[in-house]
Amino acid sequence: MKKLLFISGLLLSNLVFADIDLSQSYSGDLMVGYSGIGASGNYIRYSTNKRIEDLNFLDYKYSYIDSLNKQLVGTLENDNKEIEKIIILDYTKFKFERYNPNVFSILLGISNSHDNKSRAGFKLNFGNGRLNDFKERDYSGQLFYNLKYTTSEFNFIGFLGKSEIKKNEEKEKELYYGIFGKYRKNILDKYIGYFDYLEPSFFIDTTIQRYNTENRKNNKKTKINNSSINSTLGLEGNKDFIIDDISIKASLKTGYNREFLEKKKYKFFDKKEDSKDNVIGELGVTLTYNDFIGFNTSYQIKKSLNTSDYIDKVEIGIKFKF
Repeated sequence: MKKLLFISGLLLSNLVFADIDLSQSYSGDLMVGYSGIGASGNYIRYSTNKRIEDLNFLDYKYSYIDSLNKQLVGTLENDNKEIEKIIILDYTKFKFERYNPNVFSILLGISNSHDNKSRAGFKLNFGNGRLNDFKERDYSGQLFYNLKYTTSEFNFIGFLGKSEIKKNEEKEKELYYGIFGKYRKNILDKYIGYFDYLEPSFFIDTTIQRYNTENRKNNKKTKINNSSINSTLGLEGNKDFIIDDISIKASLKTGYNREFLEKKKYKFFDKKEDSKDNVIGELGVTLTYNDFIGFNTSYQIKKSLNTSDYIDKVEIGIKFKF
């Protein structure tokens, strides 16, 4: 699968981006930040009040997959559709207790030049690190489509990944796949009145996924399908500021999260998800200088309504647009 993802990326990038003129000077008609070429680096840290011994590798992997999808959506929601073709290289350091992969990614996308409202493309991710005492390599691909109007936005992601876990002579291969969708709609002023300090909207996002695991016992190998349908319904608000050459975007989000397949999410361990109902909260700030360099940071907490458990997430990133 690693070779397939790599070769596919090379072929498609060659077909789609062959006519990008990298030799064009920024002193000419092409302004800095509008070449379509970018790079980014991110650090994502999860923490929880659960004991480490109560966490399993599926906790880590579900969080990992969710981060990849939410990270891609964040890129698309802040995308300039006037730039027809984009290519973005990314490095992300992911940390969650005993799971610490390094993820290298490449994103290729093309927008609709007729209306500048949509973008489609794919992103390839190559991860390696340690999961508990095992060495892990993870390869995944994401096909995406983003459609944005003045007051609404829709994102769709189809993803497929393969994970190889190895310790000494023990080796297991796992496969995961699914879809992610998010719809966001601005709340019109006539319904709630005028807000000078933020732009409110409601959103719904849903992830439908399956994570296939191998169970080896008594020299027999059986495959077990772990399934999850997870959805969040909530409100978010954004406010943009401009100070000299720096644009600032502040965001606030809250909502209700539900796991619908709590009995199948951890089927490999023959256990159910205890925290099927959750409330989420998130704060974020993004600073961009001259459309060239940007810094972003966010904090998210997910609190169970069924137990005392919670999980929080801190993300810090830097982005360059050439």
